[in-house]
Amino acid sequence: MKRIVCIGMLPLAPQSRLSAPLMSSYDESRKFNSQHDVNGVFVVYKNIVLQVLEGEATAVASAAYRIRRDSRFERCSIIVNCDIEKPYFNTWFIRLVKPGVKTPQTFLAKLKKVLEKDFVFESPKDRKLYEDIFIAERNLTPEADDSLQKNEGAGPAPIKPHPIKPAPITQAVESAPASKPANPTQFVGCALSLSSWPKPTQMRLNPKGMKTCSLLSHRYVSYQHILSKEIWPSESELVEFLIQLQDAGTLLVKTGSDADTPMPVKAQNPVPEKADRFSHLLKKFITTPKKQAN
Repeated sequence: MKRIVCIGMLPLAPQSRLSAPLMSSYDESRKFNSQHDVNGVFVVYKNIVLQVLEGEATAVASAAYRIRRDSRFERCSIIVNCDIEKPYFNTWFIRLVKPGVKTPQTFLAKLKKVLEKDFVFESPKDRKLYEDIFIAERNLTPEADDSLQKNEGAGPAPIKPHPIKPAPITQAVESAPASKPANPTQFVGCALSLSSWPKPTQMRLNPKGMKTCSLLSHRYVSYQHILSKEIWPSESELVEFLIQLQDAGTLLVKTGSDADTPMPVKAQNPVPEKADRFSHLLKKFITTPKKQAN
């Protein structure tokens, strides 16, 4: 088993212009990692992205190679490249960091504890990006720090919503209001999935929208299961978001007696091996040691 951590930076731009490249980069990584049994996390802080990749060595190296060649990133470097006995993650997910919110702060502190012994920075700029993305960890509350010590080694903490006041859907999803009125019961008893992620020209997804789309990708999930994840502050906001997906032509709805439990992800066909030259480059990438920056 191997673990590789990439840290990259998108060109600095207003948040409204960052959402499209972030969403497309995450979606491409999610598809590739699902096909190759690569687990980990896609951490976003402003225009900085940290990706932790764990799995079989060749698959992880292939994923890292693709990330470093991604033209959307202004710069991208490897800051961890090590062998591991067992993975820390058992799935692939996204985590958006907002300083001052307790849940991501605790998660970052736990992640730092797992990774810090293997950090190798190619340049001072890479170290600066690392310090920027982990800055929220400096503001941990005593309660969060106690929780970290109690759960050390237990794997990623489950995502729990930060208590906030319900907000209008126009603040949660930057798109035109849904053309249909929200009916809280219209998806009850249904299993839902996505034919594809909505295009940036159709909807601009915020963190809650991205988490919901990720949950619905490549499988059918019951409405009650989505609701139980508590991604949205209220059921009406979830329903309005699903209606917007429906209006965009990307939501698949299935009714029936088996709609109350999540349906398993369909197995992916194995991807053929790359050419000898590419395999040689990957092997060289994995085995070449990184030098510590002064």
